[in-house]
Formats: sequence, C-alpha cells, structure tokens
Amino acid sequence: MRIIPILAVTAALFTAGCVDEMVSDLSVANSATISHTDHKLTTAEQVKIQSGMASYLNTPVVVSGLDASYRLQDGLITVCGYATGGGPQSIFAAHLVGGQFQPVRIPGKGQDPARIAAVRQYCQANNIRI
Repeated sequence: MRIIPILAVTAALFTAGCVDEMVSDLSVANSATISHTDHKLTTAEQVKIQSGMASYLNTPVVVSGLDASYRLQDGLITVCGYATGGGPQSIFAAHLVGGQFQPVRIPGKGQDPARIAAVRQYCQANNIRI
C-alpha cells in the first residue's frame, strides 16, 4: 500500500518535466514568423504554367511535380516544378502575378548542378520543398 503514493509522486514529477519541455518547444515554434502558406494550384493556374513554360522555352513542354506557396506579405504565388521538352527534365521556379506566368531567371541551363542548387534554394526560401 505504501508503494502507490511513491509511484504517484514519481509519475507527477516525470509528467511535470515533460510539460516544461513541451511548453518550451511551443514557445520556440510560436516565435517563428510565418511568411508563406501552401497554395493549391487550380486547373486554370496549371494551364497557365504549362503554356507559360512552353512559351518561355519556345518548345512544347510537359510540366510535373508542381508545388506552390502563397506569400502572406503581398499575395505572390511562387511555383516550383519540373519541365520536360526537347531534352532532359529540368527544375524551374516561377511566379503567378495577376494570373500571369513569370519565370524566375536563374543563370545556367537545364541540368547544370549550380543552377539546380540555386533553384532548389530559391524554392526552399519560398517554403517549397522540391
């Protein structure tokens, strides 16, 4: 019978330590400023991206792996994905501004490792993991 109070005190101490840890994790998470939110592309936006990439590359393309974010500060929609057309698949980044497609011009071509790294970094800065 004396073991039950000892177990209760031990459990209370253990739980108190866990709560403090959880509170500190929440305060760290709440201190970060949210700048972007996920954006689900509409069919019309996907068509704009498809035709915009074809026009930009001046060749028929197929886009895939599209992901987008919405910047809370000004409503800018950033899109990242892959384009295939007339060559190997390439990663790209673009914006939809007023419903119009605007590619992000990052130096390099196609599969250039430095260009791929720069596009990935740009996408990650806009809260897109690709």
